[in-house]
Amino acid sequence: MEHPYNFLEPEKENGRKIYFYGMPATIRPSSHPGEIGIVPDYSVGINRTQWWKLYNERKQPVISPIKDEFDNQMDEIEKEHDDENMESDYINWGDALSDQHINWFRKDANIPPDQSANLSK
Repeated sequence: MEHPYNFLEPEKENGRKIYFYGMPATIRPSSHPGEIGIVPDYSVGINRTQWWKLYNERKQPVISPIKDEFDNQMDEIEKEHDDENMESDYINWGDALSDQHINWFRKDANIPPDQSANLSK
């Protein structure tokens, strides 16, 4: 099987431009083999505030289930985790194979046309 991430030489992936949840970002290999971090890229049209707002919106399910006390506690823990990520400008994504929200082939510095409409919100 082929994968766009270079697992044999992860240091070559450092700084690789990607789209994460449709937003510009770069990769930072982790100290754990096969794991990656996501670093937001604010240099191509989305500022820091917009990037994190869109990230939080896009990672939520479209339809929220009825929540109980446990769900509310988990939401609070996740919000604290998200605040830490935003503060450090780094998301510890984990396994590079878990890439359903990553477009590995960002070659230019332009935001995809379908994303430009979201920037005006």
